[in-house]
Amino acid sequence: MPHRVATFFRASSHSVDLLEKEFTKAAKGSVSRNKPALNRSLSPPQHSSGPDDRNTRLQESHKRIHIPGLYTPRSCSQKLLLATSSLDVEIESPPLVFYGPTTTSSGALLSGQLILQVQQETVAVESFKMSLDLELTHKRPHHTHCRNCRKHKTVLESWVFLHGPTTLPKGLHKFPFSWILPGHLPASTQGTLFQIEYNLHAELALSGVESVKLCKELDIRRAIMPPDGPRSSTRIFPPTDLTAYCQHPTAIHPIGTSTVSIRIDGCVKKSVEAGTQRQWKLKKLYWHLEEKQKITSPPCSKHAMKRPGHEGEEKGVTHTDVRIIGEGYFRMGWKSDYTIPDGRIEVEFPFAIRPGAQPLCDMKSDNDTEVSHSLVVQMVFIEEIMSKLTTTEDIPTGAARVLRMHFNVIVTERSGLGISWDAEQPPLYENVPMSPPRYERSTVNEFNSIPTYQSLSSTESLGSSLDPIRSVAHTNSTPLHGIPKILCGSGRPAMMT
Repeated sequence: MPHRVATFFRASSHSVDLLEKEFTKAAKGSVSRNKPALNRSLSPPQHSSGPDDRNTRLQESHKRIHIPGLYTPRSCSQKLLLATSSLDVEIESPPLVFYGPTTTSSGALLSGQLILQVQQETVAVESFKMSLDLELTHKRPHHTHCRNCRKHKTVLESWVFLHGPTTLPKGLHKFPFSWILPGHLPASTQGTLFQIEYNLHAELALSGVESVKLCKELDIRRAIMPPDGPRSSTRIFPPTDLTAYCQHPTAIHPIGTSTVSIRIDGCVKKSVEAGTQRQWKLKKLYWHLEEKQKITSPPCSKHAMKRPGHEGEEKGVTHTDVRIIGEGYFRMGWKSDYTIPDGRIEVEFPFAIRPGAQPLCDMKSDNDTEVSHSLVVQMVFIEEIMSKLTTTEDIPTGAARVLRMHFNVIVTERSGLGISWDAEQPPLYENVPMSPPRYERSTVNEFNSIPTYQSLSSTESLGSSLDPIRSVAHTNSTPLHGIPKILCGSGRPAMMT
């Protein structure tokens, strides 16, 4: 064994000899210490020692390395309780959508049940609570390696289901919760500068063991109803006489195509004396959608600058990011009319967000977080001279203009068939109309008792009983100026003339 250990060291020959001497001394000392222990043992002496006895002595002399924290858990009961107690959230409300802008939106209704599954016979619970948190993550924080500068957490609402120590039996336990999210809150956003998340954090504190925690993310969106008609705007481009009349949609959606119509007047300038006219000809049209993100990263209390001369930095550092989420160009497809006095060019083209761009919806919050979109249209015009005396082609003058127009558009989710929570709720108590009017108390009319008739034994008595009825019918058979009468006793109506 000593020569095996010595091979691990890279040393000279004399160092190996010293190591061998030390190991031999240690082996002799261990043998001398073990001999008296063997002599003092109470077991009877054995005459022969086999290989099994030798293995037993080697196992006794060898000390096994044992690290408790590496092979065994800290407490098996903790893992058992964690495995037998689970939490889950069941959302019963419709998708969380804010209908309308932040100034007029009534919010969204959140309702559901927090489900606790207990698989043991009983579980001792110290507290059971849940909170709804708004988490804002800065991807360019004020201080790069500071967690407090990177994440800001705001507790919107909290629920306490169990206040004190309680023992819950085995089975399924449901705890309902509900809350109305205010309409001024921003929607869930995943941008290049920041990230906005809504999370439900539930914590079940058990006695003597680690707590059971649950985190569920909520997807909150905003849908703005666009107006029925497009927005109209006018652009003038001096020193030329070109005037553009544009019609574009106010709001667009991440999926779908919209249309822009542009009419350009003032393309022709005639010279009667020279018999020529100058006209502007459209050569190319280019458009693109810009998405602008803006956020201010404030410092935490530890890194806040309070020195004089740094008052502006105490608020934070403002970051801006602009990216293109859709673009396109056209070299033909418009109508030109240079015969009218001022000339006219009409162009209509579709535009949409590029698939896979993952655009953000427009938003603006109180902490200087803003997302906006704009449609940029560029048109390239060249000037040409056309003579009425000659039939040659138009002569370019070398002058050119690039006309650039910006239109603010809103990117929002589709509202679909959904409506706000306050529009679908039943009427409130004060909105219930009055009950129907009461009916007057009815009076009971008392009639004479119905006479009782005795059965007749023969037909003679029946004929005698009908004689008074026939006499009455005969007396009442006199006509009254053409008014029809009914003969009583005959059994069928008859018209009297």
